[in-house]
Amino acid sequence: MRTRGVPVRIAEDGWATSPVVRAACAALSYAANPADAYAALVLRTLGPDPLSLQAAMQAQIQGRLTDDPTLMRLAALSDHLARLPISNAVDLVINASGLRIWAGRQPDAAQAPADLLRLEAEASDFESAHRDLKSAAGFHGESVKVFLGWLAALASERDFDRRPDPAANSAEAVEIVTWHASKGREWPITVVAEFDHGIEDWPGSTATRFTALDEIDDMDAALASAALIHTPGFAAPEAERRFIEDRRTDFEANAKNLLYVAMTRARDRLVLEWPGFLKERDEEAPEAKCLFHVFTDACAPRIGGDKLHIGGIDCPAIVRQLPEHAGFTEYLGGEITDTPRLGSAIPLPTVVVTPWRLKPSQATTALPAPDGQAIKLGTPWPRTVSDAARGTAIHLALRTCLTRPDLVAALHQATGLDDATLALVAERAATLKALLSSDGYTNLLCEIPLLGHTKEGAEIPGMIDLLATGPKGCLLIDHKTGGAGKGFGLYWPQLSSYAALVERLFPQHPLQGVAVFWVDHGLLELAKPQYLGEATNLTLSF
Repeated sequence: MRTRGVPVRIAEDGWATSPVVRAACAALSYAANPADAYAALVLRTLGPDPLSLQAAMQAQIQGRLTDDPTLMRLAALSDHLARLPISNAVDLVINASGLRIWAGRQPDAAQAPADLLRLEAEASDFESAHRDLKSAAGFHGESVKVFLGWLAALASERDFDRRPDPAANSAEAVEIVTWHASKGREWPITVVAEFDHGIEDWPGSTATRFTALDEIDDMDAALASAALIHTPGFAAPEAERRFIEDRRTDFEANAKNLLYVAMTRARDRLVLEWPGFLKERDEEAPEAKCLFHVFTDACAPRIGGDKLHIGGIDCPAIVRQLPEHAGFTEYLGGEITDTPRLGSAIPLPTVVVTPWRLKPSQATTALPAPDGQAIKLGTPWPRTVSDAARGTAIHLALRTCLTRPDLVAALHQATGLDDATLALVAERAATLKALLSSDGYTNLLCEIPLLGHTKEGAEIPGMIDLLATGPKGCLLIDHKTGGAGKGFGLYWPQLSSYAALVERLFPQHPLQGVAVFWVDHGLLELAKPQYLGEATNLTLSF
């Protein structure tokens, strides 16, 4: 869907019935029980290199379906799955069945992998859920079959079947979601509307309540506090109101939680609908009836000039106000002279769309990546570290070894890295520090946040891993774990954009060069300053 040239994405249901999730669940079911003929048929007629239903049924009748290579690989995992955490089991089955590669080849090559990633996330949630809570819901054990049953039981929950955003919150589009579905998400610009939505329980509705969830470690006490709350419907409004008012504390608390979720989704700019027409309440019934009433009661918001006073804090705001009461629309009778024209729609004019925010790697540079000077800082590590989470831990360890050696003893607990890996990182840091000090770069600054803007106004946020300064100027160094260990390659746009920002941010330290520190490979790839300068169109905002 597009509006005036801007794509619009509306969150849709259908995750549980998407082809990749159905195939993955069938693969899990078959790996857990190779006698499950139905799971075998679903996987082989739906998943990678699918068979026709007739061919698969014929092979099953003749006893040949179990000889299928994909099913044989899954059957070989059967004895191992019972001993593995469910997240590891799901990952193993997906790899053995080839579903990850197959998902990337689907017509919707972005959505299918996102659906598969959500299944893996659900497995992690199942694994981390409290054992007693799962038992109380009727799910005993941690096996694949229990996990699949747990997924099926969640199907009736609100927003459970929503398909995940394949753009991971970075789509250049307008995305429309409910307040509930926005939980855990964030966007650069967020518009919050529907403040007039009612908060009171509907007559005839039933809800659950746990009054001792703060005692979750004592599961018996938490379960004993469970209660079902029913709000009956009556023909007499007065009788109905008594039951609704009895629940007011609970549904106002739920409304506050929902308001918090919706209003904390914006990274940069929050746009609020302001239904001022709701501010006047009935004197005989001043209780909160909608989300806006709860918002005003809890935060006491006031609009004034270019400020929004909310919760005791003045927030900069751009305020656009309409008259208190819109005028009535009058229909003027008479003969219609402008007859409608029927025919094909006229295409809308092309609108240039500029992004709100770009990653540093998306910056453009007019110069190609330079040929750097490779400086050896040690022997390559026996294993390339390419995992993102492990790479983040190594960055933290490297920063600590370079700038806070007094905290090295706490790195094992802070990063989860073993002593052998930490020793390798400390050796790399010492070698790099000695090299920089020998050339006069004795002041090391790590993790410097930067914010630049392109000439079109798009933001480019960044983080400098290491800026080494000395009498001659400074060196800009970016740490990389894993990778090829040679040249600048795809990292040059990012480094050149950082270089332009450094020249403006630290004019007292002339930039002498940029480098990529290939941590795993023990190499420092250094480029001379003739490759720097006016490579990007950035203005500094720090």
